[in-house]
Amino acid sequence: MEIIGNGTISEVKPGKVYRIRHNIGKDPKTNAYLKSPWRTVYCTKRQARDELAKYKQELIEQDELSRHPEKAPVPTVREYAERHLRLRATNKKLSENTLAHDRSDFAHVVKLFGDFSLDELTADIINARCSAYRLAEGKSLNVLNRITKSLKTLYRRAVMDGLIEYRLNPCLGIDIDKPDPSDRRSLTENEFKRLAAVVDSKTMEARVVAVKIGMATGMRKGEVLGLTWKSVDLDSCKISITQQYTQDRSLKGPKSRAGKRVLSIDEGSARYLARWKKIQMVDLEMHGVRQNADTPVVSTSLGGYCDPRDFSKWFRSFCVENGFGTYKIIEEYRDSQGKYGGWRRTRKKGYEGLCFHELRHTQATLLIGSRCDIKTVQHRLGHADVQTTLNIYSHVIDANDEAAAETIAALQI
Repeated sequence: MEIIGNGTISEVKPGKVYRIRHNIGKDPKTNAYLKSPWRTVYCTKRQARDELAKYKQELIEQDELSRHPEKAPVPTVREYAERHLRLRATNKKLSENTLAHDRSDFAHVVKLFGDFSLDELTADIINARCSAYRLAEGKSLNVLNRITKSLKTLYRRAVMDGLIEYRLNPCLGIDIDKPDPSDRRSLTENEFKRLAAVVDSKTMEARVVAVKIGMATGMRKGEVLGLTWKSVDLDSCKISITQQYTQDRSLKGPKSRAGKRVLSIDEGSARYLARWKKIQMVDLEMHGVRQNADTPVVSTSLGGYCDPRDFSKWFRSFCVENGFGTYKIIEEYRDSQGKYGGWRRTRKKGYEGLCFHELRHTQATLLIGSRCDIKTVQHRLGHADVQTTLNIYSHVIDANDEAAAETIAALQI
């Protein structure tokens, strides 16, 4: 391999994202110039030049190893997973929460397959170890699905890096059942009505308002917590979703381009939000804060964004208090830091019940059940691909299909 010149830098997003590659000489058969694969780097342009130099060195080393295969040890799954996670961490577009999920998923992968080199692992080993993992440790199909998705990502990169031939990719033979979409919990129509009655009976405060918005729109928790008044048009009953407040307490854009959308709300919900806006304005003024267009709709007492973790904890307590959830374990203990032997406190574990994200599933399930067209449901949920909506809610669509057959039958009598 002959690397010609200093390489090419293509600007994707000024000062943030670039693509780099090198001219690697001529094809001896066709005499055409060859290029290395494009590599995306998330950095400044100056740093991209450094990455280009590193890429050149990698290509030289790979060429040397290809000439002397005995010098080319294939990395283990552990080593390659660690490298993959390091590369992911350089992507500034990924939130800390996403990276934490990645680390969690790959921890399972390393536990099961870490000591195998990439070329040793087979589909039979993957299938057997995943099945045993589920039986021995009671892991759900969702966990196994995340493990296999992580493995497929890893081996896809290994094929691109030339470490594994495509036909020898063990992930091509993975035979693990996918989780049943119908296992996604959603409220029944009667449960939804009861929750609506509970919300309307509560004194208006920010977190209750968040539940009201979630029920009315099916917005993600981060989208609700990131919503500001400038994105709420109460006159036309529209909400514009342009950002989300993430688990790492930072504002980011929606999950995908389709996540940036405008949703309609009913007039009753618009009146509810109008009343809340006035109440919030008075509450904030009592703390010396002026409400404005950038004030979060679901704000703290000082007009800031609500911590997503604190909100989730409150929502679990709200559900338990109103019959939508329970704790498996409730135990009392004394705080050793308290005076006079410590204060009596309660520790709650093992929550089972409604989660905020299930308001989203409820919205979709009820809409599809009422024969709302799938493109409208896709838009309201902010799915980038209608196939995602179809896959997740296929069980509801099947039920609609049965009802459609009965409708046609009734017309023929």
